[in-house]
Amino acid sequence: MSFLERLGDQLEGATGRVVTERQDAAEQPAAPPPAPLGPHSVLKYAVVEGAERYRRIMRVLCTEHRNFGLRLSPEAVGERLRDAFELELDPLAIAAHLDQLHTWGAVTREYDTSLARTARELRRNRFTYDISPAGKRTEELLEALDQLGDTVGALEGSRLPTIRDALRRIARLL
Repeated sequence: MSFLERLGDQLEGATGRVVTERQDAAEQPAAPPPAPLGPHSVLKYAVVEGAERYRRIMRVLCTEHRNFGLRLSPEAVGERLRDAFELELDPLAIAAHLDQLHTWGAVTREYDTSLARTARELRRNRFTYDISPAGKRTEELLEALDQLGDTVGALEGSRLPTIRDALRRIARLL
């Protein structure tokens, strides 16, 4: 069998396989439609009134999470806000902000009985908080956006020779 005959046989076999594969693909059921894209309430803390406070609280929880820290009580969040941002908030306001962040899905909370010393204290709502996975991703995105804002208008080194030449031309004209 000559080279051309073998090549012809191979081409015939290849085209038959392509037609068969196309028919098989056409017979398979269509992929299900994509899931609807709904709102994500976890993002609310970044755009609501008082967003700066929420973002600072989230930054404290994110930093604690990165440092493999423990879940934080509202009092501990308040201490870290003072240390990191010199922000003094009323403990009840911090608890309210943390509860709202929990409602939006940005933080998780667990009931902490270890802080109770009496039956009365046991009945009080005492929670510890940690950043949720969605809150962590949101905070990382916001942190990257904050850093991106710092680079807008930055001078690229590759443009310096062009700027130098333009300044020389201006100097010659003057």
